[in-house]
Amino acid sequence: MAQGGGEAAIARWPLGFVSMTPNTPFWVSTLFLLPLVWWDFTTRGRLHPATVWGSLVFIAIGVVRDPISHTQAWHNFAQWSVGLLA
Repeated sequence: MAQGGGEAAIARWPLGFVSMTPNTPFWVSTLFLLPLVWWDFTTRGRLHPATVWGSLVFIAIGVVRDPISHTQAWHNFAQWSVGLLA
């Protein structure tokens, strides 16, 4: 899985388990959702809809990011968007 956002920082942690697989930094970053879930349950007694939807989007983006990043369509889009800067 490509490293983006927080995964790049987590991949640099000096802990052996973080670099076990390319997917490990992403799944470690999802663990940061657990305190948010805990907070919702302790303060509200249930999950807030923003927590549910935000967590689902966070995980979905992380799962589909790598396969999409290897497609020719994505490379064409990236080349086009970088060309806008020139």
